[in-house]
Amino acid sequence: MTLNIGWIGCGRHATHMLMPQLGRNDMRIAAVCDLNRDAAASAAWQYGAEAVYSDYSEIIGHKGLDAVCMAVGPDLHRVAAVAALEKGLPVFLEKPPARDCAGALEIAAAAKRQKSRSLSVS
Repeated sequence: MTLNIGWIGCGRHATHMLMPQLGRNDMRIAAVCDLNRDAAASAAWQYGAEAVYSDYSEIIGHKGLDAVCMAVGPDLHRVAAVAALEKGLPVFLEKPPARDCAGALEIAAAAKRQKSRSLSVS
């Protein structure tokens, strides 16, 4: 089964180091997002993504995603991770997860809530 990934942050580190690994592991980049729309469009072309966004809240709403990955700064890590988790999407993000401990705990709490919801669904 191939997982459809939404990717936030299309800078050099993401496009040269992280995104190339996904295809090796039965994952497909279905949608990309970056504040720099040209960078997002370039990544979409390079990795065959079907959609390009410049706002993280839009990509999280993209139909058919199985998870969201991101390579952005700690402030966006926090808000985008919490938003994705609240939509029921698993999240991959690099360190640091947030600017401070409180932000990291906010992400952990959102993940715990999501896990509880997914475990209680039958």
